[in-house]
Amino acid sequence: KRLCESLLSTRPSQFGERFREITSDREYFGRQHLHSAVEEAFGAKRLIDIVSELPSEFLGLRDKLLRHADEEIAHHSIFIEIFDTVFSEFSLDDRLRKQIVDCAPSTQSTEPIAGEMTRTILFMEIAQINIGEFRNLIQLKLAKPILEAHAVDEESRHKASQLMDGLISDEGGHVYYTARILEEFIYADQTDGNISTESN
Repeated sequence: KRLCESLLSTRPSQFGERFREITSDREYFGRQHLHSAVEEAFGAKRLIDIVSELPSEFLGLRDKLLRHADEEIAHHSIFIEIFDTVFSEFSLDDRLRKQIVDCAPSTQSTEPIAGEMTRTILFMEIAQINIGEFRNLIQLKLAKPILEAHAVDEESRHKASQLMDGLISDEGGHVYYTARILEEFIYADQTDGNISTESN
């Protein structure tokens, strides 16, 4: 929250400089990765909630969004691993660690429910996801060299770099596929309606 609030008050031309200034605080930057882990878990839960209101055949979105949710769940674990790899000197209460580890949902028992998902609502959900993934991609690219600088030895630096490369690649894929979905919406039938009972 502190990071986002500070960056929101920063002029675009100073964004990178301000980002690096904030992340020079080693303990704060380390614990930010735990916050990111929780955000990924909540992001996965939101994707699962959207899927539960969609028919399986609608634009093939159920499979795409569930795959995305699985990747968010994997990212949740990766951010914890980054914290343990680069910032292991900072203590983490066992109960808090368990809460962070256990907050990730599962996609294994996703069942459709009777919802009120309309085309407009779904379009706005996907647009928000696209914007969020683009923001995450920028922050990860900015954070990678700083994270490498925080690593205490070559082994942890190499591992952290590889983990970040995987996250960056996934986020780029999320930006791309959500943009393609938005494009499909633009060229598809513009009539709004409850899509939970539609067939496509």
